[in-house]
Amino acid sequence: MPDIPWTYVTRLLSAAANAAEERGLAVSISVADRDGAQVGALRMPGAAALTARLAAAKAYTSASFRNDSDALVSLETDAPSLFAAADDLADQPLITTKGGVAIRDRDTVVGAIGVSGGTGDQDVEIAAAAIAAHPIGAWMGRG
Repeated sequence: MPDIPWTYVTRLLSAAANAAEERGLAVSISVADRDGAQVGALRMPGAAALTARLAAAKAYTSASFRNDSDALVSLETDAPSLFAAADDLADQPLITTKGGVAIRDRDTVVGAIGVSGGTGDQDVEIAAAAIAAHPIGAWMGRG
């Protein structure tokens, strides 16, 4: 699976910022590759400083577990020792709250986008709007 193209990352960041602006929000946005490494980030003017770290943690968690970050609540609840061990071993903090959304190419997670600064539902809406505006297939060599 090829890496996420830089042009795609910048378009996602821009689309997410536009979606946040339409909602009257100032947020931070982070895009991670399939391994959870941050490949792009943006903190909008007015977004609290902590939101940048939260957005990065949401994207990292989502990419690392190949799922949306809030889908991991059951893992944290049902297997707390496993989740704690994963958190200890992770390169960044793991976070199981809304706002980390997996970027899927068909059924394969190729990365994730994390948004922080609104409510959890708003963060998910912004991330989903960015992904919907720029479907990954066209960027991965398929129309």
